[in-house]
Amino acid sequence: MMNETATPNERETMRHTIKVIPRKMWKNSKTGRTASLRGAIPFTDSKSQRDWSVEQFGYTVQVNRDGLTTTGLCYLPFNASKQEALAQALSYAELNTNCEVLL
Repeated sequence: MMNETATPNERETMRHTIKVIPRKMWKNSKTGRTASLRGAIPFTDSKSQRDWSVEQFGYTVQVNRDGLTTTGLCYLPFNASKQEALAQALSYAELNTNCEVLL
């Protein structure tokens, strides 16, 4: 239940939403290795940095629950299509009361 005395800014962060977003990762052009954008950078110097670029690998979801943002759900395939990610978002919203899917 939403706090009726909350300010408009506070009400915005108190929402529970899920949306489909592009899944982006670091990819090494020489080795094909990938690394998360949310971890440590995968290169150690400017020379090795040239081999790495950010690329899109399908889609994932981003959940915002009362201002706490989580990206990804463990049951989505690595290179999920937009339709697969949307299906998971809709399924998640059905199971979570008052969760809104943002399109």
